[in-house]
Amino acid sequence: MSDQALLSGSGLTLRFAGSGGGVTGVDCSVARGAVIGIVGPNGAGKSTLLRMMAHVLKPESGEFWLEDVATRDLSARLIAQRLAYVPQDLPVDVPFTVYDLLLSGRFPHLGILGAETRADYSAVDEALTAL
Repeated sequence: MSDQALLSGSGLTLRFAGSGGGVTGVDCSVARGAVIGIVGPNGAGKSTLLRMMAHVLKPESGEFWLEDVATRDLSARLIAQRLAYVPQDLPVDVPFTVYDLLLSGRFPHLGILGAETRADYSAVDEALTAL
């Protein structure tokens, strides 16, 4: 799609049977470094759109591009290395610190043994410093 888009989608549709909810025919584009807001009333499809963008839900129709490559051509691991999604409805009793949550975002970057390295901890420290 766009040369400036980090993530974009075209013709995105996902409907939920019986509920009348979902997303129909949405086009979107998120530029690198952009801060965006998705606003609308309850049931408008905001969370559904975000879940589709994060590949938690698969659209019935339409397509996503990550850095101008169709996500259907990318591995799940590569997508996970570039996108992160934290749902709004996490259980309140999850014993994760913010640090633990950020460190879990390093999972797709881990090597074959699956153990964090000094570089993973440094990446989390840098993210916390930036925030």
